[in-house]
Amino acid sequence: MTDRTLRLTAASKIAPNGRLDRWGGWILDDGWLRYPAYGRGRSTYDVGLDRLTSLYEVVDFIDHISRKVWATDACLAGFVRAIGDTVRPARTMDDR
Repeated sequence: MTDRTLRLTAASKIAPNGRLDRWGGWILDDGWLRYPAYGRGRSTYDVGLDRLTSLYEVVDFIDHISRKVWATDACLAGFVRAIGDTVRPARTMDDR
């Protein structure tokens, strides 16, 4: 039986320089991806990496975020890149 659990990359292994600019505004903060969706100095839209336990969950969040009025193409692309850098679903899961 294949283990289908996504595994997080330790934050210490993610180089912040050169990554955050690729993440379209998303930042990694203690196991959360946070996006300044509601303006500077206001609350952020948060995705707990511990909730992303399967490819279904990842795709579900992408779909959910894509329906937000504040979600630009850069925001969505950044989220996908952040997931790729932190969760690395292709290396940890085989959902066929």
